[in-house]
Amino acid sequence: MTTLTTARPSRAPRGLLLVASLFVTGCAAVGPDYVPPTVPVPAGWSSDLADGVRAGAAELEEWWKLFEDPVLSSLVDRASEGNLDLRAAVSRIDEARAMLGVARGARLPRIDVDASYSRSRQSSESSLGGKTLGDIVSVSDVDTYTTAIGAGWELDVFGRVRRSVESSHANWQASVEDYGGVLVALRAEVALVYIESRSLQDRIAIAERNVVSQRASREIVRKRREAGTAPGLELAQADGNVASTEATLPQLRAQLRLATNRLSVLLGEHPGALEDELGTQSSVPSPPESTLVSIPADLLRKRPDIRRAERLLAAQTARVGVATADLYPRLSLSGVFGFSAQSPGDLFQSSSRTFGVGPSLVWNVFAGGSVRSAIDVEDARVTQALVAYEHTVLRALEDVEGALTGYSHERTRNTSLRSAVDAYRRAVGFAEDLYKGGKTDFQNVLDAQRNLLAFEDQLATSNAALVEHLVALYRAMGGAWNVRPEERATELPRDTSEEGEQK
Repeated sequence: MTTLTTARPSRAPRGLLLVASLFVTGCAAVGPDYVPPTVPVPAGWSSDLADGVRAGAAELEEWWKLFEDPVLSSLVDRASEGNLDLRAAVSRIDEARAMLGVARGARLPRIDVDASYSRSRQSSESSLGGKTLGDIVSVSDVDTYTTAIGAGWELDVFGRVRRSVESSHANWQASVEDYGGVLVALRAEVALVYIESRSLQDRIAIAERNVVSQRASREIVRKRREAGTAPGLELAQADGNVASTEATLPQLRAQLRLATNRLSVLLGEHPGALEDELGTQSSVPSPPESTLVSIPADLLRKRPDIRRAERLLAAQTARVGVATADLYPRLSLSGVFGFSAQSPGDLFQSSSRTFGVGPSLVWNVFAGGSVRSAIDVEDARVTQALVAYEHTVLRALEDVEGALTGYSHERTRNTSLRSAVDAYRRAVGFAEDLYKGGKTDFQNVLDAQRNLLAFEDQLATSNAALVEHLVALYRAMGGAWNVRPEERATELPRDTSEEGEQK
């Protein structure tokens, strides 16, 4: 039996490792340390709060349930499970998570195992000392068996690897916030398309109801025409009135089909999958009696797009450090231990051992200014990321202000439309009664019916717009912001060496 022994390491490598450890622990990472940006926001909203809207901690986690519509709640839940854009966002989280693993791996030594076999022969005609090799020695085939373990480790003296890990970690966090942004947008879009479909059903029902009323009026005109008490003009006007209202129905039904198909696709299903489920006519869900609006500062914490922009800024700041580290030398330790022999039986003998160990230093002393230019590039990108963050904050404030303003003015408009509809319903009754009694002409009936149809249609649209403004408000405030994808896509094993990165 052959016993393999390990040679005692010399004092020089041991001392070299000690010096390297001192460098690693004593040198800070180059480049700027990230400091979260401070963006001033107003203390309150400039838009007046409408009746039913008040300041307070907004209920955002499941805002769609505030409308108390079980069909809407079911659609939102199913979209959260089946939507394809959401699946792609989860995949982007997995990608960023894997990239973080790649960056972390650069911190550890690299170990390679190599085994090889070769057969070679020198040419007998090659020259050696003026004579051919074949005249000096016998040339024959040579077998070589080799096995070795090699290791290499970049000592992260100036923090190039550390900054790279910081950047990858922030990018991973940004991908999680990107998922949150897709989720918030998806749930809002499902609600908006659902509201649109219910509004179209209301408008179709209004048009159909008016067609019935107008046909009844036409029948009265027809009978009076047959009796010789109504001119042909009135019958033609009645026919045209019915036909013009009937002409609105195909367009409304086509829009309803498109909205239903859009809902199906949002749920990750084929178009037409919801035809039976949404086929029964139902009204637009009513807005809740009270809606809470958070203060502007809460947007910085709740809006996923703002949180994503901040993480992208952190990632870009770390990349400045990666570029700056190229101004300094890279120190690495490498070593190899193995065996080499001409026969398999001798491969693991002590006489077949080979080894090598030593440090290496690479320093880009002159690169024509390209390194500093690369740093300038990353600095400029930091400025761009900061501007993008500030713009995202302003856009978020604008979204909330717009939703508050839209809701407030739509409530006023809705109240006026309800009064108009009530008035024209009375006008239609009066005009029909007067026409039957021969006290007015048919033009007054036509005008009243047309106005009633127009304002009933506008009221149905306004009812939907009220709820749509609330949905936009919930979305603008970062609705359901704290919901995250499944744990496997977001959680990473804790790395205690990254305490400085967990900000």
